[in-house]
Amino acid sequence: MKQKELHKRYVIHTEKGALIKDIRALLCHLSKPVRNRLGVVGYKVYIKTRVLKHLYDKRNAQEYDFILDNLHLIIKSPDKLYLNKAGKRGEFAFYKVINNRSVLCPIEKNEIDDTYDVVTAFAGKNMEKYLKNFRVLSPSELVNSEID
Repeated sequence: MKQKELHKRYVIHTEKGALIKDIRALLCHLSKPVRNRLGVVGYKVYIKTRVLKHLYDKRNAQEYDFILDNLHLIIKSPDKLYLNKAGKRGEFAFYKVINNRSVLCPIEKNEIDDTYDVVTAFAGKNMEKYLKNFRVLSPSELVNSEID
């Protein structure tokens, strides 16, 4: 897993707020059902060391490890897809429940190469309140949806 390699090489044991080398690595590919649901052509999703460092600095150790271990699963097979709120980075937010923990991971389009970058991710037990202001991308809005 690329995110774990990046973590071990550039992020682990760094001081809070420390500057690190900004590396962009392929995390995974959007599955065909997800691409169809979002109505996008690009399918590669990247993670940057800057994002990992942000998560490392802002999340507790258990949440960070949980996100690091499951980031590719959240992107490849989300339980729900949302349009991100206006004013927030990233067009889409991927939501998945893993081991009774809800995880939300927004991604943004990289216009240069028609790929996507992870913006951030966070986990919680009760995210329903937070997600009230998000618009769920329902199957009826999008083409050939295979996800509910």
